[in-house]
Amino acid sequence: MYCLAGGFIAMLPQFIYWYHTTGSVIYDVGSKWYFLTPWFRVLFGPEKGWFLYTPVAILMIAGLFWMKGQSLKRSILTFCILNIWIIIAWADWKYGASYSTRALVHSYPVFAFGLACSIAWLYKKQLRIPLIILLVVLTWINFHQLAIYNSDVLENFSVFLNW
Repeated sequence: MYCLAGGFIAMLPQFIYWYHTTGSVIYDVGSKWYFLTPWFRVLFGPEKGWFLYTPVAILMIAGLFWMKGQSLKRSILTFCILNIWIIIAWADWKYGASYSTRALVHSYPVFAFGLACSIAWLYKKQLRIPLIILLVVLTWINFHQLAIYNSDVLENFSVFLNW
């Protein structure tokens, strides 16, 4: 009961604003989601591909499956799957003129559990040197992709493809 009251109080300023501006308590802001046909190019595409522009995200996701014996495994895995699905299902999948998938940045603290599990798994397997090399290479790829993004090559590429 207290949660419902707290949620209502938290949303009350938004309702008051909508009523004041539009004359209606509920206002359609025009957002659409395509949950049955999400945009996987948000994860893999040349314009905003999360795994392409933030390759360390591969370790974040891999680590979610190496979370054996962790008390929060189910909660973290459920959050990550639902969060990614909601973000890639939004109709405006480009998220403006942002780099990579900006909408996922707010979830990095949760994805950090997966990254930590990946690092711990590789460390336990006596793969310390390959782990360091992998992290350096993934970081270098990220900076390289950022330089490409800043050079407007991708904008010209996307116009060429007419996306």
